[in-house]
Amino acid sequence: MESSNTLKLNSEATEFVPGGNPPPSTQPVPPVEAVPSPEAQVSDSLANEHYKYDDRIFQGKYGNINVLTKTQLLCFNPAEEKWYIHSTISESKIIKPEKYCSICMIDGTTFVMTGGLCKGVAQCTATKVQISTSYEGGRIEEVTPYTRLVEGRYLHSSVVYKGTLYILGGQSSPSVFLNTVESYKENIWQIMPPMNKARSTFTAFASHNGIYVAGGFEGANLLSGGIEKFTDELNRWDLINTEIPMLAGMTLTSCDNFNTGVLLFGGSDGNEISNRIVEFNTETNAQRVREQTLVFPRARALAYKKYDKIWIFGGGVNVGEEFDKTVVKALEYGIPINTYEQLSAPFFIKN
Repeated sequence: MESSNTLKLNSEATEFVPGGNPPPSTQPVPPVEAVPSPEAQVSDSLANEHYKYDDRIFQGKYGNINVLTKTQLLCFNPAEEKWYIHSTISESKIIKPEKYCSICMIDGTTFVMTGGLCKGVAQCTATKVQISTSYEGGRIEEVTPYTRLVEGRYLHSSVVYKGTLYILGGQSSPSVFLNTVESYKENIWQIMPPMNKARSTFTAFASHNGIYVAGGFEGANLLSGGIEKFTDELNRWDLINTEIPMLAGMTLTSCDNFNTGVLLFGGSDGNEISNRIVEFNTETNAQRVREQTLVFPRARALAYKKYDKIWIFGGGVNVGEEFDKTVVKALEYGIPINTYEQLSAPFFIKN
């Protein structure tokens, strides 16, 4: 495992620890190397090229990668290679993402925000945010509180499978790791069969044939490891045999439209951050570590695939990467938030 000397995702799955040093400055400074270091910041000219600060109210145009902080919505457009930063999300609607909450898009204009950590307490809140669309653009149309979750949780995952929203795992406190699962059906949260292992800071995705979870922490200094699959016809979770260690905070992208093949980037064992790339096939359960590696080790990063290109941001690194099946190269710009916000702010992908 290629490790980072300055950053690690700790075993309690609660913070990205900057090696005892303060987080990198958010003020742009010129990079001093041809290939930026993980702590490098972009120059002013690059910021002007790849970042657009928009003080107007959010007009309903999501990016393909979207990050929601307490004060901004950041949307990445891969066609333009530009981050749009909206400082005003809505004139009248209050949208308050809690630290370590989870966001999942349930259709093309609606996302649901669940859980999070507020003042040391795991939250049970669930909120639906809907964007209206029109020729002129969209706006925040409706913010609707859902029924509260059965169990407060943070550092959990949320996925949509066959039109139903599922909330998976996470933590209810620094020492309590969850294997519980809830689904939103008939306007209430319903308890579903639990996973075989507790998982926090893990990877989850839905395929055409089930829900998959991989890696994560199940306790202090203890990786959950392995992969599990939920099949709704059997109404149970089954463990999948894995020969490759599954880490916490791995980043996922699909290789196809049905998630039959996925790539898992980076991750952490609680002590070191990895730069590996793992391929997993949901039809055969085959796994392999690719020869290519990330330029920088990352955990809890963001990734998006369009056509044959993958963009990767965050995960404790201030510059992004680009991956085109055979070559991984560092970008000269990154997500315009500091490393702490990279780990604590919720994000969602729009395909």
